Amino acid sequence: MRQLLEAAGPAYTNVPGLLRKYFIFGEEVGGGVYEWASRNQAEGFHTAEWYERIRQQVSAEPQLTLFDAPAIADGILHKLDIFLPESQEVSVGSIDR
Repeated sequence: MRQLLEAAGPAYTNVPGLLRKYFIFGEEVGGGVYEWASRNQAEGFHTAEWYERIRQQVSAEPQLTLFDAPAIADGILHKLDIFLPESQEVSVGSIDR
């Protein structure tokens, strides 16, 4: 796995707007969680060429789901940042507890 990360990782260190990419792996599945400065930059990065490159690398169809993050709970700094005006509410379909 280390060789895979060393080969793939550098391609993500200078992508405009990409703040972080978390490489994730589970039983028989892998992927990434990307943290972007903007949705436009995320959408601009995931082009047809990106999909094809991922298909070639992992021999599987990539899946992409975009999420907004209206808040960040920071366990290192012990703080909560909310990125919404006080009058704006967020609708959530279901929340696991």
